[in-house]
Amino acid sequence: MTKNSIVSTPYGLETVFQTELKGRLIYYVSKPGLPNWNQISPSMELIAENVFIPPDARILYIGSRHGAGAVALARQARHKELWLYETNHIALPMAKRTFDLNLVGNVTICDEIDLPETQKQSFDVVIIDLPKGRLLAQNWLLKADEALKVGGHLYLAGSNNYGIQTVIKDAESLLGASGILGYKKGNRIVRFLKNSIPQNQPIWASQPGIAPRTWYAMDVIIKDHPLKIFSLPGVFSYDRLDPGTVLLLDVSVIQAGSHILDLGCGYGIIGLIASRSGAAQVDFVDVDFSAIAASRKNVMVNRIQGAHVIPSDVLQSVSDRQYDQILTNPPFHSGKSVDYQMAQAFIDQSYQHLKPGGQLILVANQFIRYENLMKSLFRRTDVLVETSGYRVWQAIK
Repeated sequence: MTKNSIVSTPYGLETVFQTELKGRLIYYVSKPGLPNWNQISPSMELIAENVFIPPDARILYIGSRHGAGAVALARQARHKELWLYETNHIALPMAKRTFDLNLVGNVTICDEIDLPETQKQSFDVVIIDLPKGRLLAQNWLLKADEALKVGGHLYLAGSNNYGIQTVIKDAESLLGASGILGYKKGNRIVRFLKNSIPQNQPIWASQPGIAPRTWYAMDVIIKDHPLKIFSLPGVFSYDRLDPGTVLLLDVSVIQAGSHILDLGCGYGIIGLIASRSGAAQVDFVDVDFSAIAASRKNVMVNRIQGAHVIPSDVLQSVSDRQYDQILTNPPFHSGKSVDYQMAQAFIDQSYQHLKPGGQLILVANQFIRYENLMKSLFRRTDVLVETSGYRVWQAIK
């Protein structure tokens, strides 16, 4: 049991922390791979300190992460109904463990990209802990507006670094005037009232991918393969082809009849091209539910055979499988910081799940140095191509 602090922890290891929120001790469970995994953010503190739960309220908490802030609200709302919405596959089991550890049972976890239709206008209080990215925040605002009853309150908290002041203006264009409740360490929390007379919808509210149950669509051609791609805000490079990924695909030779893993698949472009290039089976894995939903849609729309799309913490959900090739453009950020721990997990677990002679093909920005991580494991590591912005590595087991 350790206090809330920065610690060095192996990637797969879950850790129990203790902290104090609103004057009460809370234990929470978290692990590397979750942004700010070993911290209580100032926005979470502001939520615990400032959200008022009226009698018999139904509460929706969007962006709960490891669940410590949700425990503080659940204690205030004991015997009431609390729903959690998260897009991160790691966050949900951590939150469940956090609730169990604190003997909190009045919680429903939503692991779909949209709330059920039955939950529209059914919540008295909705809380948003601001995500990274304005377009994803706009999507969450629309989800909150759909979920709120007339007369209900939206609480929005987040940091200046994540653009809270801009998102507050977006929320005001949707719900009307806000009231500031508190500040802490470059973070703020504001409250909105949903009126019976709705605001005129802002232009962004109808944009494809931002409006709930819509998609951003684009047509692409890679290696002479035309594809229809659907994506969502919050997914890496959601509205364009990432040049590093295109470079990886340009130099990758897919073995006919092979078993391929698209690791950290995003909307699935690597796996789609691998399948079109002759792979017999392609697995798509990602930690983000929006990425998984987009990959599933793209597999279906492009009629890809032999595909499995699976939410996973690195390779955890495919731990019983072995691959001929693993292709990846690994994430190198956790929150706003460069995170080599995630890349180390990608490389270590790829080695474990490659067949003898199998290949890990990885693209990285020039300033990200993965070669020592790969050379410590693989018998041979080569640069396939190098540009001013990117380097593509091939490591052979």
